[in-house]
Amino acid sequence: PTILANVADGKVEKGSKEAVNGGQLAETNGKVEQLENTVAANSKFKFTTDEGEAREHSLTDNLNIKGDNNISVTSKDKDNIQIALKDDISVKTIKAGATDDKGNLTSGVTAGKEGLMYKSEDGTKIVINKDGIDAGDKKISHVADGKVSKDSQDAVNGKQLYATNQRIDEIENVNKKVIEKVNNNSHRIDKLDKKVNKGLANAAAMSGVEFMDIGVNQATVAAAVGGYKGTQAVAVGVQGAPTENIRINAKMALTPGSHVESMYSVGAAYRFNFK
Repeated sequence: PTILANVADGKVEKGSKEAVNGGQLAETNGKVEQLENTVAANSKFKFTTDEGEAREHSLTDNLNIKGDNNISVTSKDKDNIQIALKDDISVKTIKAGATDDKGNLTSGVTAGKEGLMYKSEDGTKIVINKDGIDAGDKKISHVADGKVSKDSQDAVNGKQLYATNQRIDEIENVNKKVIEKVNNNSHRIDKLDKKVNKGLANAAAMSGVEFMDIGVNQATVAAAVGGYKGTQAVAVGVQGAPTENIRINAKMALTPGSHVESMYSVGAAYRFNFK
């Protein structure tokens, strides 16, 4: 073999047919070696799991990406894979809202096996679980009219309760009027009872007024007292004989008290012969 020495640097470019020397080739080999080292250094990469475990792989390794009950992995063509959340998922807890540095929910919604909870920024909690609904002293609005019947367990709203209260008020007003009328009638009956008692007491007193036999130009004065159910009355009477065949009399009875009731009678008699 023959060595060509002192060969000048040939032009290194596309289409060049000039000879190149060992120095140029050595420089190219150095660049190739550097590139190989770079490729070798970057051909390894690591995956770190949620548990903190790091796994090293090469670019030529086959990686199996597997889904689970909630995540699907599909490939629609040879260059792309699709990782997506399934339509129906099953998880222990779902949290949505604001969290602190430790990941604790400060405000928002938590859904899990214990139920559904909403926590506001002021700390108020609204809970829906198997035991029922705890509204946290908050209003429940836009409640539809519930069925009102003997066996109904529907929730009712303020409008329905207001209507019921209105009916109760109407019944109470009617009841008040009825009671007022009954009281008025009772008062009238009481007044009538008192008047009847006084009238019967007056009658008893007047029945006690009796006259004796008198002659012409004579008169008799009589007095009596009477009572009925605790009511007392006094009566006076006068009788006169202006002629032998005529007798006249008058009686009056009074019940003393704030409301005086009186009774009186006036009578006359004439005696004559048929033959």
